[in-house]
Amino acid sequence: RLTKVTLNCKEIGEWFRESTSIKEVIIGDSVTSIGKWAFARCTGLTSIAIGNSVTTIGDGAFYKCTGLTGATIPNSVTTIGGNGYDTDSIGVFRDCISLTNVTIGNSVTSIGHYAFRGCTVLNEISCYAIEPPQLGYNVFYNIYPDAVLKVPLESFELYSSADGWKDFTTILPLNNNTITLILPDDAADGKYKDLYLELYDESGKRLYRYIITDKKAYSFSVKDNGKYSICMKNDKDVVFGSINDICVEDSDIDVEFSTLLQPRQVEMKVLTPK
Repeated sequence: RLTKVTLNCKEIGEWFRESTSIKEVIIGDSVTSIGKWAFARCTGLTSIAIGNSVTTIGDGAFYKCTGLTGATIPNSVTTIGGNGYDTDSIGVFRDCISLTNVTIGNSVTSIGHYAFRGCTVLNEISCYAIEPPQLGYNVFYNIYPDAVLKVPLESFELYSSADGWKDFTTILPLNNNTITLILPDDAADGKYKDLYLELYDESGKRLYRYIITDKKAYSFSVKDNGKYSICMKNDKDVVFGSINDICVEDSDIDVEFSTLLQPRQVEMKVLTPK
């Protein structure tokens, strides 16, 4: 039984569709295209290595590869799945129920409909594209609910406002250290809820904006050898506390506010003359 496949052709067709015995696929650098349905329902497949000449991955190429745990899309790839006009799309990695992490290279410009739909344990997506790739319908529908998206630091604001990408509750910069802000113990009563936490670099550029929830700790992923500041403010830009000159060298750090203004609820009554 065939368990390992190494391919050095130009284009890959449906030759291995539903070949349940295959466990490992190596796609050589001569391959430029992985065709539609190429490895669909290869349920025994646990490992794929995609060569650096592949530019397109066809719709359904790894559909229901239920044993696959990770996937790295190289920098040569520009298109993952069908274009946005293909109403019959299935989804490149749809229903890969063991897939936990995906790395998307820096040249990807579009990801087709349902590409990762139903990848229920997919908890980390690292995307190196500076411009957020255009997404089709329900690309990340029904993945792990607390999945983390990692993107280039300079693109953080772009992903935070881009359709489909902005739906991730946690977006972090790639390959950097972490500043963890720990709120005071009395934050548990919700007194700071719905205020904002903002992180700025030393040039004054805002890198993050979090809305405070019931959590006590908030993490900011940042570049090494940088200097940062954090402030808490409301929607009127009233500052309740700040931490300045946070220096990050080569390790994660925890910080706390030394003092914080206390939010107050103000009730106003309008009295009209009788």
